[in-house]
Amino acid sequence: GDDNIPKPPPLPRITYKRFQASSAKPSSSSRLVPKETVETWEKLFKEGIGADAFVVTDNYSYFPAHSCVLAAASPVMATLLDQ
Repeated sequence: GDDNIPKPPPLPRITYKRFQASSAKPSSSSRLVPKETVETWEKLFKEGIGADAFVVTDNYSYFPAHSCVLAAASPVMATLLDQ
């Protein structure tokens, strides 16, 4: 049954953006995520590696996105992406 399925880890208590803003020069002991993970997130955002969707802003600029991340973050986006 489902009794053998482990519980997922807890969600982070701070967002990545707030983490960046609150720690201009974090020490390695206070970092919430490994430096390599932060670098990977930045690369995904800046280069759009593996992006399969685009978000269009009010002023018609756009940026690459990952539909699985959008869908996981929002049931509304999940519905829109399913259409």
